[in-house]
Amino acid sequence: MSTPADKVDRARLRMVDVHKSYPGRPHTLQGLDLAIDRGEFLTLLGPSGSGKTTALMLVAGFENPTSGDILLDGKSLVGVPPYRRGLGVVFQDLGLFPHLSAVENVAYPLRMRGQAPADALRLARDMLERVRLPDLQSRRPHQLTVGQQQRVALARALVFEPSMLLLDEPLGSLDRSVRKRLLQDIRRLHEALGITVLFVTHDQSDALTVSDRVAIIVDGRLRQVGTPSDVYDSPSDAFVARFVGESNFLPGTMRSHQPDGRCEVALDSGETVQAQAVDVTGVGARASIWLRPERIVVNPAHGRFGNRFTVTVQSVRREGPWRLIDVRLPGGATLATRQPPGDTEPPEPGSQAEAAWSIEHCRALRPLP
Repeated sequence: MSTPADKVDRARLRMVDVHKSYPGRPHTLQGLDLAIDRGEFLTLLGPSGSGKTTALMLVAGFENPTSGDILLDGKSLVGVPPYRRGLGVVFQDLGLFPHLSAVENVAYPLRMRGQAPADALRLARDMLERVRLPDLQSRRPHQLTVGQQQRVALARALVFEPSMLLLDEPLGSLDRSVRKRLLQDIRRLHEALGITVLFVTHDQSDALTVSDRVAIIVDGRLRQVGTPSDVYDSPSDAFVARFVGESNFLPGTMRSHQPDGRCEVALDSGETVQAQAVDVTGVGARASIWLRPERIVVNPAHGRFGNRFTVTVQSVRREGPWRLIDVRLPGGATLATRQPPGDTEPPEPGSQAEAAWSIEHCRALRPLP
């Protein structure tokens, strides 16, 4: 049986009941408990103003917690200045020195740690090769693209072998294609170096692509921590369900609640849906049925489904290889569906079809206020 001490030993970083208040903002962080294991890539994901950057600033040492503790390898960081924490940090505002070349920028933290100039430059060149900038070492920041500047900043944060890498929205100014390539490189370096990464972003696509685990933070509180599959397929509440990915929500009232966690919800539109009960109260309480568009099968050829309805097709369109088919339930509620490419022709708008989905892919959640 594991003990709290065992958990501290396994964790690179632990935030223990961390609170942070500012004048006029008393609840920026509220009792944050979070552990990041050695070698893990964990992303703090949340909307603007949720407290995710504040959490990173507390770990980096640029802010101090109002209460609570932050432990790195079991030792408290509270009161330890940033330069003594041994952490690599990359901000959206990269902070490269404009008068230094790329290799000099990367060598700078080594020089500040007393490394011999020749050794510092050799290690900086090696790190620039790791981030795929071997031929641009002599250029100054203004001679580099934004994506190349990001790579220099990443190399500078990694060159001194930090115990953790902290990334605060470092890709926000990049277009999608450059962003995707840099994300792949960050993940590649994470795996090659075995470094622990804390990544802060509001972009759910980035979070779900690179993370081992994702921590959803809203209004200074953690709402869910889990693998990308956990937060996408099994949201803990209606906010996480709405924030991550595309969703269907159907309002209704709890009709039954079984001991095994299954329930029936009478929709406001008149249909009865079977679902998994999550974050809902008892019979008679309001609930919201949640369902991903890709979990709905239109005109299933075979298979057993807990929910099956005759629907009216409202629209059919393409998005890459997907067919996006909007359908209307008999009572008037609409559902967005996402169908994989197939050999059969899609149904025509205005025609009747069947829409079906499994109970396992359908959740009854407490409605948002």
